Amino acid sequence: MFTQLVLKELRDYLLSLRFQIGLLLALVVVSVSAFVLSAEYRRENHEYWQRLQQNEDFLSKYSHLNRDGNVLEPARPPSSLVLVEGLPDPANAQTLDSNPMPDLFRPADLTTAVGFIFSLLGIVLGFDAANGEKERGTLRLMLSNHLRRFDVIAAKWAGGMLVLMVALAAAWLAATVIVRIESSAHWDAADFGSLLALWGFALLYSAVFFTLALAFSTLSARSSVSVLASLFTWVLLVFVLPNISPYVAAQVVRVPSLAAIQRDIQYITSEERDNLGREGTAKVYEQLVVLG
Repeated sequence: MFTQLVLKELRDYLLSLRFQIGLLLALVVVSVSAFVLSAEYRRENHEYWQRLQQNEDFLSKYSHLNRDGNVLEPARPPSSLVLVEGLPDPANAQTLDSNPMPDLFRPADLTTAVGFIFSLLGIVLGFDAANGEKERGTLRLMLSNHLRRFDVIAAKWAGGMLVLMVALAAAWLAATVIVRIESSAHWDAADFGSLLALWGFALLYSAVFFTLALAFSTLSARSSVSVLASLFTWVLLVFVLPNISPYVAAQVVRVPSLAAIQRDIQYITSEERDNLGREGTAKVYEQLVVLG
């Protein structure tokens, strides 16, 4: 009986207009992001090879121990995990771009799609899962067949989780195919494992919002109340807390400025260079003493 309930909920979710619109929106956003991030990877990869060539040209013409540490920095290749941008790293920035628009409007990656679209999809699917059945009168009909309330709620949760798994798998597959075709990134087993782990965390993240919405739907008698509570929680967790947490953390723990970090790096580099020079001079002097 429980399997039939899960299949019933799965069919209702898949045929609902809200799920179809949410899935279509997620596929469009993820596909466009994959195209944009693939083009960005090709540009960064081209700049990486140009930087390597420039470093080699500099070393062949002007290489000196006192200059290399202050002028040259090892070029780092762009991350092959194109679909995830990660956090900005201004301390290790190696290139400058005259166009500020990409920095103002960053392309959405998989984490952005999960953080906004799939979390909202979980809210949309679950806010009236229980009280919506009660308002339509179908919940009383289901309970009249000697079904336990726990089985009904558990079936709704299982059906919703299966639907979220399907939506996330479709988005991941579309993004992976686009990146493999459009970019020149070479993925190994570790990269595929990272994508799979990211899919698991995305499912867990979406499940949290779906479970919260389902809980509100179970505890409230009207769907209008549960949708307000669900949306309030979504705004609080997605927009408010992530934006105020850096300011709270900055007040709790003082972080040195970027200039201070760069100054310490320059000091350590200079000390290592001077120690290397002194060691080399001492070795030459010892050889001269032995020969003398």
